Amino acid sequence: MTDATADSLWQKIITKKFNHRCFVCNKIDGGFPQHSAHHMIKRRFHFTRWDIKNGCYLCNEHHQQAESKTEAMEKMLWSILSTCMDRPRLLMTHSMLDYILNNKNPPITRFSKHDMCLIKKYLAKELKNLS
Repeated sequence: MTDATADSLWQKIITKKFNHRCFVCNKIDGGFPQHSAHHMIKRRFHFTRWDIKNGCYLCNEHHQQAESKTEAMEKMLWSILSTCMDRPRLLMTHSMLDYILNNKNPPITRFSKHDMCLIKKYLAKELKNLS
């Protein structure tokens, strides 16, 4: 399985999980590309890249704000992450989150083919549960 396949599954899950509505303003999407799934912790961190607790659905306006790292948006995203940290299925630990927030240039971790198969199964199961 490729990263693109896992990315596509992840995006579908986030879209369904948020019922096609922007997390911030609750505006329903009118179709691509008006809304999109957003990684709260950047996708370059592979150990959280496909974690469904690391995503929210945003309209273009709020997605641009999230990408530009405005202070208000940072606080909002941090509150989402803080809530998610208490959920048992989050793949990331508190120490990983601390590392991410304090290191601008993290090492890139790649998963093995076996790990990618497990990730794909996890994402496919989550997507099926939302259907």
